Amino acid sequence: MKIYNVPGVIKAYNQKKIQPLSKTYSVESKMDEMQVSSEAQLMNKILQTAKNAPEIREEKVNELKNAVKQGNYNVSAEDVAQKMLNGILFDKKG
Repeated sequence: MKIYNVPGVIKAYNQKKIQPLSKTYSVESKMDEMQVSSEAQLMNKILQTAKNAPEIREEKVNELKNAVKQGNYNVSAEDVAQKMLNGILFDKKG
């Protein structure tokens, strides 16, 4: 389709292009800040210490093995029952 002599259309194509401004404006930028409480820092240190601790405490394991071999390892039934009850109560909370 060809369009001939439509007023305003030709003028739109013949207009000068607008030149961008050469001025630059400075914008003050602010950095975000974060403050970590001393309690959070302490918790982070505790967490890192726990992560770096060995998974198995070898000296404790060896100590218990020796006590079992020598027949010196005795656990009271009350202690076992208490640990079992604590485990059950802990599971119900979660």
